[in-house]
Amino acid sequence: MSGRMTVQSKSDGWLQGYARAQSPRWWRRAVTGEAPPADILVASIVYLVVAALGLYVGWVYYSPSAAGDRGGSSPESVSYFVILGQIVSQNAGAVLLAFSGVLTFGITTALSTVLTSSWVGATAHAVVAQLGIWAVAGRVWPYVCLEFGAIAVASTAGLYPASGTLTGLLRRSSPTKYWQRLRTSLGMLVVALALVLLGAGIESALVVRGES
Repeated sequence: MSGRMTVQSKSDGWLQGYARAQSPRWWRRAVTGEAPPADILVASIVYLVVAALGLYVGWVYYSPSAAGDRGGSSPESVSYFVILGQIVSQNAGAVLLAFSGVLTFGITTALSTVLTSSWVGATAHAVVAQLGIWAVAGRVWPYVCLEFGAIAVASTAGLYPASGTLTGLLRRSSPTKYWQRLRTSLGMLVVALALVLLGAGIESALVVRGES
């Protein structure tokens, strides 16, 4: 009898462990709640397609001057925290604009993605033409991945309520109210702002040292 109970308790323990392994990770639950990963993936793909289109248009059709590069001024005359505040305010504004689609069914997110990616493509074209791609990559890679990642996460968050609603209708699944999807978008916004702070800290340090 005791042997059967031991086997049963071990079996129950394995089943509970398997269920915990299959459940969403705690960090994913904290950020995205119970949102289906497929719906977030759809929003990410939409963002990537629109951003790629904007980058292409900016790269091909525009070539602005690179004189406005933040790293071109004399960094020794400005403190680290002044530069940090400037970069955070600029990038956080871009992140909030990308996120604003939660209030407009994704429209402002799509428009801001086109404008931002076009500007990035045009600026990148001008800077690469002046300095070369490897020189540019060597100067900006420590922080630009974080800053672009913040924009990507915020844009996905801005598109998710709309794309999640539409994909739910196509699947004919039980509808989730639009406002309930905002919880997931807010979690992703927190991640985006954290990336902004981290990227701005690295960029500010490089600017002060004269390396960006």
